[in-house]
Amino acid sequence: LAPTSPGPCGGAHGGEAPHLTTALSFAAAGRVGEAFRCVFRFGNEVTLLGLLARVESVAAWPLLAEGEARYLARLLLRLVCKDHHRASAAEACAWLESLAHLPGGAALLWDEDLSTVRPALFSLSGTPGVAGKSAAMLYHMLFEEGVCDDDDDSSRLC
Repeated sequence: LAPTSPGPCGGAHGGEAPHLTTALSFAAAGRVGEAFRCVFRFGNEVTLLGLLARVESVAAWPLLAEGEARYLARLLLRLVCKDHHRASAAEACAWLESLAHLPGGAALLWDEDLSTVRPALFSLSGTPGVAGKSAAMLYHMLFEEGVCDDDDDSSRLC
């Protein structure tokens, strides 16, 4: 193992998940926004997935500023599209589902992102287990229940 050194967001970095320990410390102290800012600025996909796995999405979304929530939602949609058969897509889908259940949560999702995630969600919804159930629920909420309207002329779909 390579030695770790202090990083720009106050913690050690190194390994496959740079700054995860620091981000988790922020989250444990109730500073969820700061935890995600640390990940966004100094982490990578592994760091993000580590934080997502250890923070409760329902509690975290309301603590994020709108810009941070939009950015996180966009990253999550991209994780679902990247490879919808990976565990990371299932984790991302669960977070997106909890966002969509919040009042105004679906409004944080942009049209351009939704048009690319639709086939991935549809495919993932056929997967057995929690991942498939979450994807099916999210697909239904976004594309069948009318939470999002394809005829909307605004830049946002929802």
